[in-house]
Amino acid sequence: MFEFIVNCFVKDWGITEIIKRFVEAIPNFFLIQMSGLTLYNINSPTWYLSVMMISCCILFPLAYKYYDNFVKLVLPVAGLIILGIVYVNFGESLSGVRKWTGVAYKGALRGFVEIGFGMVSYEVSKYLQKLKITKKQKYSLRFVEFFCYASTFTYIMFTFKKSYEILVLGAIWLGVTITFSGVTKVEALDNSFSEFLGKASLPIYLCHFTAIILINYFSDYFNSYTKVIMVVAVAFTLAIFCKLLGNKFSKLLNKKINSF
Repeated sequence: MFEFIVNCFVKDWGITEIIKRFVEAIPNFFLIQMSGLTLYNINSPTWYLSVMMISCCILFPLAYKYYDNFVKLVLPVAGLIILGIVYVNFGESLSGVRKWTGVAYKGALRGFVEIGFGMVSYEVSKYLQKLKITKKQKYSLRFVEFFCYASTFTYIMFTFKKSYEILVLGAIWLGVTITFSGVTKVEALDNSFSEFLGKASLPIYLCHFTAIILINYFSDYFNSYTKVIMVVAVAFTLAIFCKLLGNKFSKLLNKKINSF
């Protein structure tokens, strides 16, 4: 909604255009745009939330009824096949989330697989927890974990080939699996500040695009370095506001539900 308001201001829409765009954006407000039912895309980063909701509506009932076979066998194999189809047929890349594949958006297929792999990751992490890990093995796992995150960060920061995205996805999966197993847990990093960063990541992710649009509108007043600082500052400010607003709305909603 913030980005919609910002666009009204930045693009100087009249009342007719505002009403038109608002109606066109209704699928986005309800986060169903990645089904293909979309007319106007308000906030691009919300594509993943849309995919997550749609995917969970498919994955949860299947996992609930056929958990072992579905999560331990079907999801890993089917996920690899879907990724292979996307990779080979659509430019050897996993990005370009709004590219239509003939069945669904590329991002919808990718998100479906990633959430499915997350379920597989949970099972693998539980298996790691049950193993008797020696100190030497723990250090080896920490090295692998660090390498996975470092290679992912390096890929994000530099312009490597798009075809390497499939390798980065594998690195993220392995790193997250090791982290959530808890076998490499570093007590110094398990603190309230780390929890705060985790909670702050989603609102910052959702607000950063709005901040970019807003600062670009005033680009004539800032040099490139100042613009970067301003985008970060505005993104954090919007994220804090959204977090506070979300918490109040959540408490109000829970209060209403509990009163019934």
